[in-house]
Amino acid sequence: MDEKRMKFIDFFAGIGGFHSGLEKAGMECIGWCEFDKFAQKSYRAMYDTTNLWFGDDVTKVKGSELPKADLWTFGFPCQDVSVAGKRKGLKEGTRSGLFYEMMRLLDECKENKPEWIMCENVKNLLSIDEGRGFLEVVCEMAERGYTVEWKVCNSKDYGVPQNRERVFIIGRLRNGCAENILYKPDQSEQSIIQVGNIIKTESFGGNPQRGRVYSPHGLSPTLNCVEGGGLEPKILLSRNPNVIRKLTPREFWRLQGFTDQQFDACAKMMSNAQLYKQAGNAVTVSVVEEIGRHIMEIVSPF
Repeated sequence: MDEKRMKFIDFFAGIGGFHSGLEKAGMECIGWCEFDKFAQKSYRAMYDTTNLWFGDDVTKVKGSELPKADLWTFGFPCQDVSVAGKRKGLKEGTRSGLFYEMMRLLDECKENKPEWIMCENVKNLLSIDEGRGFLEVVCEMAERGYTVEWKVCNSKDYGVPQNRERVFIIGRLRNGCAENILYKPDQSEQSIIQVGNIIKTESFGGNPQRGRVYSPHGLSPTLNCVEGGGLEPKILLSRNPNVIRKLTPREFWRLQGFTDQQFDACAKMMSNAQLYKQAGNAVTVSVVEEIGRHIMEIVSPF
């Protein structure tokens, strides 16, 4: 294990969007926590987890058992704050309230807290409960000694053709955050990753989020954690006659910045329903990589 590399723990890991992005930025994963058994299988298929700390239920993890890390990442469940969810808000006892478990772990770590924390959630976190939920998140972090920077980042600006807005929150312990960790890269909206026959928003009816049909030029809509049933976004291949098909699981994974090699490792043991769900729940790899590189520039400027 390279002692000079920044080390991170991947909480609410899913299929490891944070893991992939931060490794590309030069960091090293030393632990992960994920409750879903199918996501666990995919994670182990994609990464070498042999010597990593692992926890399956964040509510049962104790701060004293965590390895020392420079950074904790967590994209806590968004069902209770997303537009597509029931919008119960950020409350203890809800799935999105698992955020408070992360604050508990920081308290239990005391002087062994990570220098950095990185959090991701849906854009609606900013407005749920008239903004009180987001204020609560920032205040909880500040009470534990972190200076916080936040920004809404759109995946389309980070090298994948997906219109996906997510709020990223970065906290740095004691010394404060350096400016512009979350600055928007100078990059056009055109994809630099080959995804397939995708996708400009051109609606042919249906829900704004799921079940719509898109032309094969431009940007994908936001991917959701759909589980089949015909609700996946579809693309128009030709007119007169209209030829339409739904996006494939592989295209879902590409739109989130995962490699075909990673997809193939999981596709052999996962149903299409799980592959759609796992991609829809993931954090976009290229966004995390860019943010991770900015942190590395601060930590190791030369």
